[in-house]
Amino acid sequence: MSLETAKKVVLWLVENYEKEPKDTPPSINFFGGEPTLRFEELIKPLMVWARDKIKLSTKKEIRWGMTTNGVLLDETRLKFLSSFPTFSILLSIDGAEKSQNIQRKMANGADSFLLVAKNIPLILKYFPNTTFRSTITPKTAGLLSENYFFAKSQGFKTFFCTPNVREEWSEEATENLVKEVSYIIYNQYLDIIRKAPNILRFLLFERELKKILINDGTDIKKMNHLSCGFGVRSVGIGTQGEITACQEQNTHEKNIFYIGHIDTGIDPAKHEKLLNLLNQKDVIENSEKDLCINCPLRQSCSSYSCPSTSYDLFGEINIVNKMRCKWLLLNNQLAKTILEINSKSSKEDQNALINWMKGK
Repeated sequence: MSLETAKKVVLWLVENYEKEPKDTPPSINFFGGEPTLRFEELIKPLMVWARDKIKLSTKKEIRWGMTTNGVLLDETRLKFLSSFPTFSILLSIDGAEKSQNIQRKMANGADSFLLVAKNIPLILKYFPNTTFRSTITPKTAGLLSENYFFAKSQGFKTFFCTPNVREEWSEEATENLVKEVSYIIYNQYLDIIRKAPNILRFLLFERELKKILINDGTDIKKMNHLSCGFGVRSVGIGTQGEITACQEQNTHEKNIFYIGHIDTGIDPAKHEKLLNLLNQKDVIENSEKDLCINCPLRQSCSSYSCPSTSYDLFGEINIVNKMRCKWLLLNNQLAKTILEINSKSSKEDQNALINWMKGK
């Protein structure tokens, strides 16, 4: 993407924001590929230009963010980014040394762990709330707790992981994942009731806990576009200014996720057609429909679905991969188990969990 196109994207975003200003300011997230490859010629001059030229009627500032592998971040760049108070980083790293080197080779085939690891202290120095984000594969499922405790030892506060549903998962790999996640979550629970000072939050598990506490576990939701941005809350912008309903999708005009261009705006007909596809069913279905029968997440799994992945795998946007379902159910079941254990614990431990969930 050229700097000129990037500036047009910012102007387009601000123009649409000003049509109906909201409490939450507009946000821009740099996504790749690896965005830091264009740091000096695109990211830095764009942010400086926007700070100097863009003034929102609400007096708020644009929120900036980046998903990065961290290899090309140094103190100079991090210091610059931290001069924007709303900037945030999601570090895409697959774990400690063994997992990272299995899954993240450099272009020349070399290992990447040490290149990332040396930057972690600097990243957390300037952005202490950076999320540690990893993808789990069958090869690394048995290493998940090692990766979690590595992230904890480095000082991260939030840990997000998800299995690669595009791979085939053997029964052994799935069992390894169950054991590892169970171990992690029980250790987090112990940290909570012990009021440990450095709790590493396992984000999906927390979401399930809150669902159960707030809504008795049902979390009934009719499927809608707010499950993800989908051209309503967010869009993806291609290198030439193409607008897609998902940043992961390609920008070819024949792609169903292509909904317009910044020069002409979102095409209402294309966008409506896509939203209708999403909303044509009250609930989504598993790729093996029998698994949906009596599923405790039957009415709420749409809030976890990824239409983009579904479309790539099945040619439809209302189907969830079997491994995705297992992952969601695992976190839900573990949350229920922890709450059951907690209910039989001391009053002090029960209050510790409740207060922690309330953010006290």
